[in-house]
Amino acid sequence: MEDLVQVMWLFVFIRPFVFGQIRYTVPEEKDPGRYLGNIATDMSLDNNILLTRQMRILSSPKGQHFDLNPVTGRLRIKDRLDREQLCGTSPVCLMNFEVMLENPAELHHVEVNILDINDNIPKFAKNETVLSISETVAPGALFPVAQAYDPDIGTNSITVYQLSPNKHFILKNPNPGNRNDFPELVLEKALDREKEKTHMLLLTVYDGGYHQHSAVSKITVNVLDANDNPPVFSQRQYVVSLPENSPKGSLVIKVNATDLDEGTNAEIAYTFSANTAPKVQELFDLDSSTGAITLNGPVDFEEIQLFELYIQATDKGPYAEPAQCKIVAEITDMNDNSPEITVTSISKSVLEDAPIGTAVAFFSVEDKDSGLNGQVSCRISDNLPFQLKPSLNNYYTIVTAMRLDRELISEYNVSIWASDKGLPVKSSYKTIRVQIGDVNDNQPSFSETSYELHVIENNFPGSAVGVVTAKDPDLGQNAKISYLFLGKQIKGEQLSTYFSVGAEDGIIYAMIPLDYEKVREYQFQIQARDAGVPQLSSMVTVYVYVIDANDNVPEILHPLPGKTSKGPEKIPRSVNAGHLVAKVSAVDADVGYNAWLSYQLLTSNVLELFTISKYTGEIRTRRQFQTNDSSTHTLVVLVKDEGQPALSATTVLHLTLTDNAPEVLSNVNRHFSSHEGISDMNMYLIICLLSITFLFFVIISVTVAIRCYNSANLDLGINICCRWKKSTTGIRQGTNNFLPGPGHQGVQSYVEVQGSSSVYKVDTLRMSIPRELKNDFIIIDFPNANNSNPSNQQFQRMCLLCDDNTGAFSTPEVRADSYFLSCLGMQLYL
Repeated sequence: MEDLVQVMWLFVFIRPFVFGQIRYTVPEEKDPGRYLGNIATDMSLDNNILLTRQMRILSSPKGQHFDLNPVTGRLRIKDRLDREQLCGTSPVCLMNFEVMLENPAELHHVEVNILDINDNIPKFAKNETVLSISETVAPGALFPVAQAYDPDIGTNSITVYQLSPNKHFILKNPNPGNRNDFPELVLEKALDREKEKTHMLLLTVYDGGYHQHSAVSKITVNVLDANDNPPVFSQRQYVVSLPENSPKGSLVIKVNATDLDEGTNAEIAYTFSANTAPKVQELFDLDSSTGAITLNGPVDFEEIQLFELYIQATDKGPYAEPAQCKIVAEITDMNDNSPEITVTSISKSVLEDAPIGTAVAFFSVEDKDSGLNGQVSCRISDNLPFQLKPSLNNYYTIVTAMRLDRELISEYNVSIWASDKGLPVKSSYKTIRVQIGDVNDNQPSFSETSYELHVIENNFPGSAVGVVTAKDPDLGQNAKISYLFLGKQIKGEQLSTYFSVGAEDGIIYAMIPLDYEKVREYQFQIQARDAGVPQLSSMVTVYVYVIDANDNVPEILHPLPGKTSKGPEKIPRSVNAGHLVAKVSAVDADVGYNAWLSYQLLTSNVLELFTISKYTGEIRTRRQFQTNDSSTHTLVVLVKDEGQPALSATTVLHLTLTDNAPEVLSNVNRHFSSHEGISDMNMYLIICLLSITFLFFVIISVTVAIRCYNSANLDLGINICCRWKKSTTGIRQGTNNFLPGPGHQGVQSYVEVQGSSSVYKVDTLRMSIPRELKNDFIIIDFPNANNSNPSNQQFQRMCLLCDDNTGAFSTPEVRADSYFLSCLGMQLYL
């Protein structure tokens, strides 16, 4: 039987509870390190993943008495478990704690039931009791004796009192069933002082544990004479309610005892009996004369809910017989404690793409009060993407309630309010910070929809020509941008041989010197990529326009410099002033001012005889020749452009004066005088240029007549023909026409028209480019030659279309390859 009981004590059993609860049972006083059970096995967890789940015990208000191995899940006793110290006289002693698992987060409640063992020996409040009993006391009288105390519970506590054998006394309540019953001596046979004035008794107490313990108290009975009426209390037991936090001096109760005797035998004095604990006697004051019991210190319901006071009444007569009563002071709870919020776990950060319902934080709420005073309700801040879900035993979980966006809000301050249901209501408040983690959900974006760069030709190899900038609202690697050059071929060569881009800074470099005369416009793309996973990217188109530099020397076409002449030009002496002697023709591969040529005679001794047109290169006589003029003349002609710095070239003409003009020379003179003798080269140039000009205007006129009609004219009533483009500022008319709407504003620029020969003069035209259609077409306003009034100048308007691939402009429908208009709106070549 003893072995069976020992096995039952040492047996630890596990019983699963609903809602993730686990219970273990262990006797008290087991050695630290004692194995209780395997929580991982009881929760059906795989031991291979325990380390990653980071299993741990959350702190408990009653202290940490257990150890949990996070690798094996084995639960052991950490400190000595004394049930009497932990739970006092409570019939059930439960140690509660929570076990936390992460990745994903889980919470399990564990209860350990501490069983009582018979580890305490009963003790009497007094080892010796002296009773003075009058001989007049009738049989059946009751006399209090010292009461024993055993902190164990149940069968391990006090079960029986035994009185030593004697002739006069027996023991009442030898088997106390509850704490309200206490043993008393009962006089069974009347005392006779003359026969025996002192009786020595032994009172033995036993507990009911497996290893039974006992204690002995000595009772000495002195037999007295007379004063044969003891005091009597109005009640054997009083029950009072005392609110906690009552002020010092508050009246608890006033007991009353009466004595049928008279005089000093009826005068009663009240005292605490030896059964009243010393700490209780310090907490309460007893007026020995009136029996009034007042409060001498603070009482807290959360510490002790009940006090037991034992009051003894004794008269002042000789041989007084004391009477005893019991007072039970029940402390009533007041709402004097605010709920306590304890945050047990907060995620370091929550990814912005976390699914709805992701756990953000765990917290618990505890109120030390009881009843409605201890019932707590919780809520969190409104208008936040989180919601509150209750968990186990006043544990709560904050989870996501909607999708998060770090780029809008990177962190949240979540306030938690906890309120009880007492009167008045008490509440507490705590704020936790929730960081939102970044994911790569934003692609880089360029600051411009497209970039236009202007580079002067003959640049230094490797020089920076511009920069593109992209931004990414993400963080870290997700916002780290690199740039990549993307370009096709141009004239059989890869664009990467011309340009490159800095991978980190987006600076665009020209790898080789650019030549305006070869390629005037480049188009390529730059890709911006972030370093996130998955990688996101975007592209932007870059247009590079080459600006002309004065890097070409004028080229003299006639007379060719450096070649041997067939002979000097012969001029009759009889020609008049203004006679066309010769014409110098030159061209310049540059454009604009860099190609504007001027002619100048350098030889000093012929300046009085000959003059040269600054812009046409025609050399004519200043006056008639005289007989004393030299017969031969050498003219050095300088051809210079208008660039910065100016470049020039020279040629030499040899002239001979003759008295008799040959047939050829007279024909030449007649040809010039009648405007029919122009040289073959000049005639060829004039015919070509006039043909090209005529063809250009014919194509424009035919195209405009077919594709355009009068509609929604501007202030001057002008026909406008342009390619259709979606816009909110225009009105669609027909298939390929676009009319700017009311309030349309354009960008005014100017272009220059220059012929391929210096014979023709330079004219300046006005160009209007609507902002919303700048990349699609261009409008040219030609001055109306029929209007001679400069103050009321009218323009004839023409529209050219821009090719999206090459950047060149052409007339609608008909591509005129002999004409080119730069997309920069800088120069127009005819």
